[in-house]
Amino acid sequence: MSLTKLSKTVYFLIILLVVTSCTNVGLPKEGRNGNASPTVSYNIVRESQIVYRSINELFLESDLIVTGKVVAEKEIINTARDPDDNKKEHPTMFSIGQIYEVEIGSILQGKAPKTIYVVQYQGTFNKNEIVPDKTYYESIKHSFNIIPMTVGSSYLMYLRSSPYSYGDYPADILYGGIGHPWLFDTTNLDCVSVVDSNPSIKDFFPTTSYDVIFRSIQMAKDGKNPSTDQGYPEPLEKSSFCEEGKLKRAYPEPTP
Repeated sequence: MSLTKLSKTVYFLIILLVVTSCTNVGLPKEGRNGNASPTVSYNIVRESQIVYRSINELFLESDLIVTGKVVAEKEIINTARDPDDNKKEHPTMFSIGQIYEVEIGSILQGKAPKTIYVVQYQGTFNKNEIVPDKTYYESIKHSFNIIPMTVGSSYLMYLRSSPYSYGDYPADILYGGIGHPWLFDTTNLDCVSVVDSNPSIKDFFPTTSYDVIFRSIQMAKDGKNPSTDQGYPEPLEKSSFCEEGKLKRAYPEPTP
């Protein structure tokens, strides 16, 4: 599918990504930072995605940008919402939202407590057709080609806050990814890589150092990175250490 901003379409899975209803899923906030929202259409198909092409786009659409370490895998929730009452689950669909407990290392945009809970979409199925168990969840995750977050790994995350509470998780500490990509592996700060099963994403966000990404975010904050065609600003820095895996800096210390 073409990576053009005006042709972005939505997964049914985006219910999870913004943790909201299937009637308004994936809608960027109007006028955020004075910028117009991209056009979004609604197709309930696995192949469609909201795709971003630059750090600037990711920055504009995120409520919260953080680095953090996954410290625990929590329970699974159904993030599919009833179109007639968004506070209730969808009557037939189950959108697998795996909750991860994340310890924040640094906040690059927004405000958050030291610990947040991040929902990762891991597939959708008709809940009237089966009573799922762990094996079934795993099979759905595999069929949707999901790359799950892993406990002990560190990530850079572009997040949107949840408009709803889910069970024991209040909305003010619950977040979901904004689209594709939203997750970057920062376990090795010299080799930060996008975590996404769509190989085309890497054309815009190739593996690079955390320093390059951090500077790109700062440029976006300052309004100096308007490009929608380049994930990182030119010149794109490449490190032989990244390719060879020789350097592995420690995870950044949490901010006070």
